[in-house]
Amino acid sequence: MPSGIERNRGRNDWYEAHLVDENGEGVVRYIELEASGDGPAFSDLKRHLKRHGSPINELFTVIAYRNSDEGPLTSPLNDDLTFLRLQEQFSSEDVEGTFDLYYFTVERFGVEPAYLDSLDDLAAGSGQGRTSLEGDVEDVFSIRELTRSFYRDFGEIFRTDLQDAVRGLRDPEENLNAYTRTVVNRVLFLLFIEEKGWLDGDVDYVENRYEAVAEEPDQHVYDDLFEPLFFEALSEEGTTESDELGRIPFLNGGLFDRKDIEKDVEIDEAFFDTLLSPEGGDDGEPEGFLRRYKLSLRESNPSERELVVDPEFVGRIFEMFMQEDERSEVGAFYTPKPITAYMTKNALKQHLLGQTDVSHEEAVSLVSDHTVPESLTDDRIEAVDDALRSATVLDPAVGSGAFIIAMLEELVAVSEALDGRRGDGRGRFERRRSSSRTRSTASTSTPAASNCVSSVSGST
Repeated sequence: MPSGIERNRGRNDWYEAHLVDENGEGVVRYIELEASGDGPAFSDLKRHLKRHGSPINELFTVIAYRNSDEGPLTSPLNDDLTFLRLQEQFSSEDVEGTFDLYYFTVERFGVEPAYLDSLDDLAAGSGQGRTSLEGDVEDVFSIRELTRSFYRDFGEIFRTDLQDAVRGLRDPEENLNAYTRTVVNRVLFLLFIEEKGWLDGDVDYVENRYEAVAEEPDQHVYDDLFEPLFFEALSEEGTTESDELGRIPFLNGGLFDRKDIEKDVEIDEAFFDTLLSPEGGDDGEPEGFLRRYKLSLRESNPSERELVVDPEFVGRIFEMFMQEDERSEVGAFYTPKPITAYMTKNALKQHLLGQTDVSHEEAVSLVSDHTVPESLTDDRIEAVDDALRSATVLDPAVGSGAFIIAMLEELVAVSEALDGRRGDGRGRFERRRSSSRTRSTASTSTPAASNCVSSVSGST
């Protein structure tokens, strides 16, 4: 299908080349970013792509990063490659349509098995036509496809290996499904926050501590690691410092409160082996299910989605693994990210129009492009910032918090743009903490949902 190469067709501040087919339509766009701090960074490229898209209708883009500035195609590259796809946003007369970005980054060494499958699917077969290849590419970069695949495979171990490893639970017929979700949520939450270095300064704390305890014949993974970690270090006020656990902060989101139904619970090591074991299986992939995916606290906004298992999973696992009748009774169903992003953008635009003197065009620039118009003076920027901080967000049927989290991300993205204009050096995490103080009111009918929302909000 590929027919030729066109270079620098985009006329941008980076080197790019386009692999095109016999009809001149783009197949793959290749971009090299300079190593120098004076050149455009990945964040600059993402901003440009979200606003302007591509000069050709390529199927996907490959982005490489130089280690030095010897020139395009001759400079040594670092070990990371980013694969990215553009998708036009929902648009209306209220919020201009731009482009959403879907991407994932692989390293030369230590590629997650899920990404290996994606790379294999991006390879064009002999004689494969454009229509067929477009379908494959769409699946690779689809959040919905990634979620469906993850939950399908996770469901198999959830209802067998994981639930079979729980013993001593009060009224297991009634509580086992929800309790298994809770324990998994606890592990996932720790995997998310460890990359911030909050757990003894180790970005691989859970994996390293699990492996160390699992190798000791006189220690038990639950009794000697996770039980004291959950119910002592993470749930008791003050910072815990011990030889066994290291330095652990107090987290008071409710997720680590010991419930009455679990006072006599014992969890077999097989539970944690199923999630975390690094040992290779028959297919060569790690036996630990969570080892096969990249888990990360996202540093993105609603218009750019890295294909990782992110904190929203903590909420979605509540919805997806509820018993069918329980889910139907409380009305808990997963709302796709594009829908929540579209609704929150429009709601925030209307809030700014009602609370400040910004024009429609200025509000659209702030919300749709996350760009501060030149027409906004310092005083008007302060007024917008005040409107963001004083906003009240109401979700009367919060479920796992999809809309609350989407609005938090929008508030952070606009705040980030304002701070950039004012030269505020706060990091995204600090902005999230500040935005999370915005008044939010959420109603839910299940304690599990409440724990998920509070934990996700705390991590983001």
